[in-house]
Amino acid sequence: MKTLFFKDIPQAFIDAESEAEFRPQNIRSGFFDFKNYYEQLTDINGPKCFISGRKGTGKSAYIYKIKEKESGFIMNLDRLPYKELKKTYDQTYQSHLRYSSIWKLIIITNLIDNIKAEDITGDFWGMSLNSLKKTLKDIGFGNDTNTNIKVASKRTYSFQILKQSAEISSDFVNSIISINDFIDKLYDSLFDLKFKKSFYLLIDGVDDILSQVPDKSKMSDILSSLITVIYDMNLKSKRNESNFKVIMAIRSDIWGSINGPDMNKRAQTNRLTLEWISHNEQEELEKLLEQRLLVSKNIKDFVSNKSEDYQLWNNFFPIEMGVGHSKRTKSWTNFLEHSLYRPRDVIQFMEMARVEYPEHSSLSQSEVKHLISRFSKEYFFDEMRNSLEGFVDQKILFNLPEALHIIGRGSFKLHEFLNAYKKINPNFSDQDIKDILTTLFDNGYIGQRNSEKDSYSFKHKTPYQTLNYANSLVIHRGLYAAIAINN
Repeated sequence: MKTLFFKDIPQAFIDAESEAEFRPQNIRSGFFDFKNYYEQLTDINGPKCFISGRKGTGKSAYIYKIKEKESGFIMNLDRLPYKELKKTYDQTYQSHLRYSSIWKLIIITNLIDNIKAEDITGDFWGMSLNSLKKTLKDIGFGNDTNTNIKVASKRTYSFQILKQSAEISSDFVNSIISINDFIDKLYDSLFDLKFKKSFYLLIDGVDDILSQVPDKSKMSDILSSLITVIYDMNLKSKRNESNFKVIMAIRSDIWGSINGPDMNKRAQTNRLTLEWISHNEQEELEKLLEQRLLVSKNIKDFVSNKSEDYQLWNNFFPIEMGVGHSKRTKSWTNFLEHSLYRPRDVIQFMEMARVEYPEHSSLSQSEVKHLISRFSKEYFFDEMRNSLEGFVDQKILFNLPEALHIIGRGSFKLHEFLNAYKKINPNFSDQDIKDILTTLFDNGYIGQRNSEKDSYSFKHKTPYQTLNYANSLVIHRGLYAAIAINN
């Protein structure tokens, strides 16, 4: 093939679940693991079991890649009935452990339901597993997590586990005989099982808790309990040589909102953080793009006789673009400056180009600028709004576009941001306005600089900085088109 067209670019989706369902070849052949996190996560006896990062950095891609290559299943929490779950706390535990029992129950019932007898070593334990499944079914537990949580609120169970019978109450708050006794029996039985080969329970969809649990203290208790349970299960599995592991993907901003005495230990020992910055250059993102484009047979054939340093981006886009009156920059750099340096941004931009210009082999500067404008209006702004959901006051969030439009593209100070909101509604509190400004900064949508001599820095480029309210601030240029600011 002598010429490539945008229609040769493989179709893509910005969420891993859709890719696994509709374009599994993107995960099978287009997955790019530049930090060797896959090996660390799948080390069955290794400590790493949490993968975190900003929204859109590819955490879920690891979950679905592990599912594609290894034995196991995905437990998605995006439809979990947190309203029911919140009722199941145990006051006998410290706050950061009050939801441990219900999380154990959710994980165990999902795990047992997805294990087959042939996954287990030895005929005896295969029969025991079937007995355990029957016990759970008789009580009312099955493969539906929502139902399991509701069943957990029932008063009394009669059951038999491995020839041991019991009758217990399940009132988490007031009962003398707690459902914990039942869960402990399940728990002990689980770690007696030995898997023939490594088996993984993969947890995704934690974000949904932001919309369902507005109380940040309660959200912290719920997730702290979950993290503690995952750590404890993996430790027991290792010590008992059970050969299974629980792995969870979680946004770094959600992780940062969780309180608990052991959270720093878990972060240092058990968590991997996914970022795409190397020496302040986006080398990894460019390699990711190449890997995904090569999923297409036409593109793979096209580059087969090219040099190793050939860049596919430059085949579709101008190498350089004019920015401002006389300045020129690489088109790749120009696009990245309108993004948050995330795989999701690159995937969405290429998909928009594929759909709008299928018969084009390359784009002009004006076409690239048009595409970046669409990217801002149809994608980037909504990504910002979704990132803020659950962290800021809803009325403040609703009026954010107008406030940013009032601010404009130039630098501004804290008092100007406060005034912009007060102009919309004088009753907005200063603290709520400062909260959304801080959250915008933490997510990379607002930059700061210490002096007029410095350039603006954004947190998606330098992750460890904190917002100084005395600094000059600026809106991310990827938002300009969406909020009608001239670029």
